[in-house]
Amino acid sequence: MKLFKDLIISISLVYLSGLPAEGKELAITGRTYPISERDALEEVEERAKSVNWQKHLKSIKPENYRPANLPTLPRAQRSRKFLVDMTYTLENDIVNDKGELLYRRGIGSILSIMCRTRRHWW
Repeated sequence: MKLFKDLIISISLVYLSGLPAEGKELAITGRTYPISERDALEEVEERAKSVNWQKHLKSIKPENYRPANLPTLPRAQRSRKFLVDMTYTLENDIVNDKGELLYRRGIGSILSIMCRTRRHWW
């Protein structure tokens, strides 16, 4: 039943999205006044042009953003790739509130645990 309902909604949305939209001109009622304020975007652009960006960019140094007690590491001499071991060892069996076993004690893959968890939660 849910699949049928989703199918009808999807077909309706596709059909309705193809229909042309009509706009109406609403009547102007009352008196209108010109806008006396400057455009905000123009103000921002004007302000940005008045700033000396080269001076600010030269003052930005990575050393200013590093913690004082950060150890220095040597540069890598060559590029290396390696695979990460994504296994996790469970020390105890994990059961749900009904006492059913969800995960056995021992070694299991994180990916399989995540996939199994999704099945139980969703």
